[in-house]
Amino acid sequence: MERGTIANRVILLTLLLSASIVGAQERASTARSFDRFEFDTATARGVWAEVATALAHGETRGFSFDVITVEPRLVYGGEMGELGLFIPYEHVEAETPSFFGAFTREENGIGDIRLYGKLIPLRTDLVDAGLGLELSVPTGNDDKGLGTGELGILPYGAVGLHVGPADVRAHFGYEAFTSSNDALGVERAPNVFVYGGGVFAGLTERIGARAEVVGATLDGQSSHSPISFEPGLDLRLPLDGFDLFIRPTGAVGLTSDAPDWGVGGGIALAWNPS
Repeated sequence: MERGTIANRVILLTLLLSASIVGAQERASTARSFDRFEFDTATARGVWAEVATALAHGETRGFSFDVITVEPRLVYGGEMGELGLFIPYEHVEAETPSFFGAFTREENGIGDIRLYGKLIPLRTDLVDAGLGLELSVPTGNDDKGLGTGELGILPYGAVGLHVGPADVRAHFGYEAFTSSNDALGVERAPNVFVYGGGVFAGLTERIGARAEVVGATLDGQSSHSPISFEPGLDLRLPLDGFDLFIRPTGAVGLTSDAPDWGVGGGIALAWNPS
């Protein structure tokens, strides 16, 4: 199926989901972004400890790849802000055609560690808005494709609109790297625009739904823009003093630069001292 057809169907699905959510009775929203957790206007009201996993698969011109990511996340927040630390571990497997048959390469190891902080000073019955800053530390081996090899600084803005039981959230940022060159004189990590948004809602007190579109565009290379649609659920199970969240997630590539598909999920423990 063509990517354009998939994109049109995804947009229609998102609109239908939005309409059904807005038409439902008001419930507390429990959903958080999976891929863009740090860019949410929502915040952890205490401690959020999660292990997120994802598998992304892509194929183009005989070249195929699979990337498996296991990412522990530790987050602390309050009503007006949040601090977080993400430590990804990645396994990358790529298959390239050659005259002698397919050549397979595998790499695994820690990726680039990310730290972030955000403030959401505007909170009203209609809208939430704030600013954040994320640092990407070059802990991943860029020669193995596990990192950028550069320090990244990503300031961003986030906004959320409350529509009945749903939040319509969006974010936009610009990640700048220290921009050194590799041995061939090629820029290691070009700067990139980061953006996305979607509908997040509480279907019941224990079930949250999300339908997100996330993307990025290389600065000066607008033709290179991986954009994906990521639907998912947040299932909340109350425990003694904690909440356990199970967060299944899917992904469909909307552009040729994005992985064709992906699956993933997270298991999180949330503790609210109040």
